[in-house]
Amino acid sequence: MMTVMQDLEEVESGGNEAALEQLVALQKMREEELAAMLREQEFLLAEWRAAPGIPDEERARIRRLAESAANLAEQIGKCYDRAVAWAKAEMKQCSEAMQSLRRGRDMLTRYQPGMDEAPGFIDRKA
Repeated sequence: MMTVMQDLEEVESGGNEAALEQLVALQKMREEELAAMLREQEFLLAEWRAAPGIPDEERARIRRLAESAANLAEQIGKCYDRAVAWAKAEMKQCSEAMQSLRRGRDMLTRYQPGMDEAPGFIDRKA
């Protein structure tokens, strides 16, 4: 789980497209592994609950490990939330930059030398 958090933090700090694509591919693989693990855990949990004679100390130890896993999952969720917020901010910034470029290109096209306007043209922006 710590690897997942490190990968997310590296993408946020690096911000390059290749690293982001690599992370997406890695996350798809991790999702498949996690789904298989969850199916296995459901089966094991059913056996655990049905098993008689497990000492209370062992149950308490397993409960602590489960709580620790839940805390790590919560931390990973927060990392994902930060990564999504970062990606949205980057997307907004790129969109604004593209709009600015379009406006500049349009202005250059309109005012390039040699453009003959129709008679009576008035530049209202001037």
